[in-house]
Amino acid sequence: MHRLVLSHNNFSGEIQMNKLIQLPHLLTLRLEANSFTGTLMSNSSSSSSIFDFNVSSNIFAGEIPFWLSRCPPSSFAGNAMLCGKPLGYSCSNGPTKMSERKNRLSDALVPVIIIIDAAAGVGIILTVGWCCYIRRKSRTGACTETSGSDNQKTREREEEMVMFEGCKGFSKVDDLLKASAELLGKGSVGSTYKVVVDGDGGGAVAVKRVREWLRRKDIDGLMKEIGGLRNVNIVSLRAYYFSRDELLLVYDFLPNGSLHSLARNRGPGRTPLEWTTRLKLAAGAA
Repeated sequence: MHRLVLSHNNFSGEIQMNKLIQLPHLLTLRLEANSFTGTLMSNSSSSSSIFDFNVSSNIFAGEIPFWLSRCPPSSFAGNAMLCGKPLGYSCSNGPTKMSERKNRLSDALVPVIIIIDAAAGVGIILTVGWCCYIRRKSRTGACTETSGSDNQKTREREEEMVMFEGCKGFSKVDDLLKASAELLGKGSVGSTYKVVVDGDGGGAVAVKRVREWLRRKDIDGLMKEIGGLRNVNIVSLRAYYFSRDELLLVYDFLPNGSLHSLARNRGPGRTPLEWTTRLKLAAGAA
């Protein structure tokens, strides 16, 4: 099983996370918008191959395990009893029981209501006075509202997928996350997956999830330089996606394996790569 999606079903009950992470090929686990209970702790980190994880809007409790701390905070939103990274508060005092937390909230509810009412009254008085002042000063003036639309547009522009020549079968990162994926291997840079896209002209592509990356302006310049390279001996970069949480690189998928595996093709029944061919490949790539 590669994908387990139970989102928006109003399911309830305790989830045995220890059982789920024993699935060796699980890449996607989405349980958001239900009423599941339990903890996310486990005794294994084998589930680090999961790269699409979301348990928001449930009733999970306890500390978030280390192997899930790389996920964005939105993956855990709506679980009041969760703590630890990437959320903004630690678990130094240990998990709090639901009954104790409800009692503390009840005790603090009365002064909070009083403060909110007082602040609302002051806000109404200031708003009316300000509008009267503006009308008297300009006569034709009108109250205007400002929003964070510019910041939102900038963020959306920064998180768009950048595509290069020859990119087919997908146009946004969701097309890759929802497609069938297979883990090919892990290295010092990150994990590599074979992703089969269903769009027009689609097929198999290789997606590398980079573990560490540079600043935004450095990434853009480097990716544009690499994306413009076209050589028969160099695999082509077709697209990349950069956000606050991850960096994804999309390459052509090589069904016969990489040059590294071909050059080290040793063992009984295997034909080693001739040195004339090695020199030809090295000269072509240079």
